[in-house]
Parts: sequence; structure tokens; C-alpha cells
Amino acid sequence: MTRMTVFSLAFVIAGCVQAQEAEDECGAAGLQGLVGQTAAIAELLEFPGQVVRIVGPGDAVTMDYRSDRLNILIEDGLIESISCG
Repeated sequence: MTRMTVFSLAFVIAGCVQAQEAEDECGAAGLQGLVGQTAAIAELLEFPGQVVRIVGPGDAVTMDYRSDRLNILIEDGLIESISCG
């Protein structure tokens, strides 16, 4: 392998790690086990100092993207998804 190839690979790997961290700035990855659970659990959870948005069917939400905001989507009384944004 040439030095240029190794150098290029280092940039690609670093970029992937940074992108992955940015995608989960809100901590959604650690909460994926809650998907499929009852919506009441979402109401009981506490996230001190974190911006959390629980979105139910028909709720109006802004379309702004905040990588530090935790979004919990509720559908049919269950947690359908958990994501950052």
C-alpha cells in the first residue's frame, strides 16, 4: 500500500466516525430497545438537560433539524421510532 492510499483511508475512516457520532448526538441509539413499547413509557422517562420531543399522531411539529434533540414518535399507542433531529 502506498502512503497516499493509507493517508486517504485514514480520512475516510475519520469521516465515518465523525458522521456516526453526529447522527447520534441525542443518544437515540441507546434507546432503540424502547421501540414497540407502550407510549406511557415515553412519558415516564426523564432526560435532564436534553431537548426531547414526543410526537403523537396528528401533532404539529416544526421541520427544523436539531441534532441534539431526541424525537420519540408515537403511533397506535406504541413507540414507533426514536431518532435525533
